[in-house]
Amino acid sequence: MKKKRKEKRKSPQTRLMVVERGNGARGSLLAGGLLSNPVDCSRTREMAQSDWLTKVIYRGVVGRPIQSTSALNTLKMPRNTRTSSAAAAVSPDDPQPSTSAGPLSFYDDSSDDESGERFVPRGRVLIEDSSDSDLGSDSGDDSDLDYVSHDTSLDEDEPLSAYARRLRERNSPGQPGFRWRKKENVPTRYGFRAQPGVNTPGVDSDSSPLELFSLFFTEELMDMIVRETNRYHRQKPGPSSSHMKDWVDTSVSELGVFIGLRMAMGINQKPEQRSYWSTDLFYHSPLFPVTMTRDRFDQLSRYLHVVDNEGSHPPDDRLWKLRPAIEILQRQFSSVFTPPRRITVDESLWKFRGRFVAVTYNPSKRSRFGVKVYKLAASEGPSNGYICAFEIYTGRDRSDIPASQRAVIHLMGAAGLFDKGYDLYTDNWYTSPTLFHYLQSRRTNAIGTVRTNRKFMPTDLQVKARGQVDSRSTPTGMLCLQWRDRRVVTLLSTVHKSEMVATRSRSGFERIKPKVVVDYNCGMKGVDNSDQLAVSYPSTRKSLKWYKKVLFNLVDMTVVNAFSLHKVLGGRLTQLIFRKRLSEGLMQLGSRDGREVRSRSRSRSRSRSRSPRPAPALQGIHCQISTPHDRYRRCKLCYSRGVRRMTKMMCSGCDVSLCRTSCFEEYHTLNASTSR
Repeated sequence: MKKKRKEKRKSPQTRLMVVERGNGARGSLLAGGLLSNPVDCSRTREMAQSDWLTKVIYRGVVGRPIQSTSALNTLKMPRNTRTSSAAAAVSPDDPQPSTSAGPLSFYDDSSDDESGERFVPRGRVLIEDSSDSDLGSDSGDDSDLDYVSHDTSLDEDEPLSAYARRLRERNSPGQPGFRWRKKENVPTRYGFRAQPGVNTPGVDSDSSPLELFSLFFTEELMDMIVRETNRYHRQKPGPSSSHMKDWVDTSVSELGVFIGLRMAMGINQKPEQRSYWSTDLFYHSPLFPVTMTRDRFDQLSRYLHVVDNEGSHPPDDRLWKLRPAIEILQRQFSSVFTPPRRITVDESLWKFRGRFVAVTYNPSKRSRFGVKVYKLAASEGPSNGYICAFEIYTGRDRSDIPASQRAVIHLMGAAGLFDKGYDLYTDNWYTSPTLFHYLQSRRTNAIGTVRTNRKFMPTDLQVKARGQVDSRSTPTGMLCLQWRDRRVVTLLSTVHKSEMVATRSRSGFERIKPKVVVDYNCGMKGVDNSDQLAVSYPSTRKSLKWYKKVLFNLVDMTVVNAFSLHKVLGGRLTQLIFRKRLSEGLMQLGSRDGREVRSRSRSRSRSRSRSPRPAPALQGIHCQISTPHDRYRRCKLCYSRGVRRMTKMMCSGCDVSLCRTSCFEEYHTLNASTSR
């Protein structure tokens, strides 16, 4: 019996067909039942490693079509049939097997031993011909035969998408199909399908900063803030004051002036808000009292609102005071600009120590206490730092999905970047095998540092000496690499191998690093760049109300996005000049409103009547400003007296550096007395 079965194993009537589904005809090859020509089965192991989902093994009898799937339940194949014997019997001149419906079986490359077995099929089927007496004689003896595994077969009526989803779930972390192997990774890099660039017509490199800012901070948002600010004053009018005039409803133009002054405060920073209207020569800034009175500015700051407090709001929404503004900005951020291929997810901390249920503590951040914000940003090119989507953390989320994984999925979905082949970079708080497996299913490439105690991580990685590398991979194309530099760094990637590349440090020395580390350092800087631009000239001021602090952080984020758009369009302005022109453009909105003009004339008369009598040379043209590039210079008055003292302040009219103390006033007093 054994000898007879061995002869049947070498029978030329058994055929092993390999079908490889290409990227361009994904699904059509399987759905149509098309078969490729017989291939050399000695290459089936390498082909199966290259794409775990696109290798399908068809078996049949030459010239004998498969009539139905029900007939396959009685078909068997001898156990331990090697592909080498089947491949040796294949002849290119033989007719092709039938393309009618039949079960599909996938190779299970779960064995890591290097024995003589080239490949072990998971489900084996022997197609028998009832007219062939030799093949059918032993059909009743199945003592050493293995039947078809229905878990890995494609049913006749099952859609291909459902079959692929079932296979993906079988290979997900935590399932038997997911395993780490000490082999070189064979990644699957998805092609980039998006079209990056500005999606709004009518803007170019000559567009003004105000035009770019208005693409995000729309008229709809401005009208809503004006309407709700006036409503809030009617709902809760403040106490009367002897020096403050009665409230007058604000307008869009006045709100623009108000926001422009807040941006000017970020450029010309002072310790207190009242200092901008001070008549002291040390703090004097003519721009603010000329543009708007201090009392009116305080009124707008007090009643600034976004929603109706007496309206109906979801009880579980902790951001209901800003929800309409957040939704408008989210919509504009994702629709105005499509980011390039490299994107990153990271969190920021907006400093706030007041009363708010979502205030978090993060010792690794400079602010330590504040409101945490998840951001999805572009990480390459002139758009580096553009925020595509954001989510404000409002407290512990008790859903089944971990908060780190849910944040990434929410941001990618809000920006509409799934299934487009983006390269997503994350840090070790977000990265996990479970998240990266999900991103693979959504055609998104993922790279990031990872914590070794994450669930389903390999536990046998060992690096001892500096420069040493150890790696593991999965059949689905996920790489886990550990590299020791000054300390141990562990990364996950779905697009890299464990290859090393030569890089040059800042000091000029050449170093050898894993390519995944080099790419991670280049791709993980979008959110950091956005935060750096925002904190350079912040428009936020101290406030006890959390929604006012968060609102102006949103304004700063909008300014950074407008500046990134300016660079994408080919603009060459620096951020300082861009913010200055944007502030001037917003303040010019009030030039057509009669109330602002009258307030300016009153502010001029008040400033003249209340200011002390300075020396004649100080009137109107001499004020303290920062030195160019904020560099230290020698004080001219101290240097004339033989004292070397450095300062960062200078006179705008005399163009000389003077100390912040009494040197400024003393220098101009001496010059005024000398001119007389």
